[in-house]
Amino acid sequence: MKSIISLILLSVLLAVLVLTTFVWFFPPNKEEVLVKEFDFYVTEGQSLGFNLDKDLMHFGSIPAGSGAYRKIIINNTHLYAENVEFKIVSDKSLGSWFSIQPDITDTLKPKEVKEYLIYLTIPPNASVGRYTGKILTIILPVK
Repeated sequence: MKSIISLILLSVLLAVLVLTTFVWFFPPNKEEVLVKEFDFYVTEGQSLGFNLDKDLMHFGSIPAGSGAYRKIIINNTHLYAENVEFKIVSDKSLGSWFSIQPDITDTLKPKEVKEYLIYLTIPPNASVGRYTGKILTIILPVK
């Protein structure tokens, strides 16, 4: 009787171990795409001003011909690589005002943490005003 109970317990333990290993390496949501939005604003003006609030990505007041940057840190907590892509969405064509380092598209290794710098440069001929939009961070598993 003890050997039957031991055999059943061993079988259950083995099944749990196999299932846990499978879920660990092949999570059910591996195909899920994560999109994180960061609202931003910048004011083109004659003076320089900063806003360090964390409710959105403030670039503050920046004179034409000048620039500023903000940081985004992305942590890949998975055991598989992920592709990261940034997109700038705004009511005006502000995409050319932005650059991202290390790159606008990148790959994070499993468990890698990486810092991205979002640079904004106001062109010398920009009109005075407030500009708003979104910085989209799109993260999806490497296929």
